[in-house]
Amino acid sequence: MDNYSVCFRDLRDKITTWTWQELLFGLSNNIIKVDDIIDYVNDLILKKSNNDSDLLIEIIIADKDKVESIVRELASSEKKQCEKKIISKWIFLIIYHLYISKNSNINNIIDNIYCDFDYPSDIDCLVSYMPKEDSESQNDKLQKYLVIGKNIWFTNKK
Repeated sequence: MDNYSVCFRDLRDKITTWTWQELLFGLSNNIIKVDDIIDYVNDLILKKSNNDSDLLIEIIIADKDKVESIVRELASSEKKQCEKKIISKWIFLIIYHLYISKNSNINNIIDNIYCDFDYPSDIDCLVSYMPKEDSESQNDKLQKYLVIGKNIWFTNKK
């Protein structure tokens, strides 16, 4: 899988609900880095919004190469999430990040995302080589995808 790293600090507050399974997926797939997890955990501790404070503190003080195993432990204690939903959330966040970063190569990257994430149907319409059933432009389809994604994932829906 390509490296689709995003600026997690800038984007994570738009989506306030993160599960450890989602964070583990992002970490395991090079979308976010260990430092992003540590930063996120620091904020959780400051907000006192989690009951796993011992493991959270362990993340803060652990060597960076141990953080993923702690996140894995936290993820294993959660109710099993649908992987398709986790992937959909990350794909949206990656595409949103590309869009707000004004990445001029966004269409090619979306094509790569489509392959790397095992051809998710929710972005079929954004893939340049997929058959088109209407005359809507790629940009219009992207705008529609982003609006739908914001309504699903963003807290403030802006």
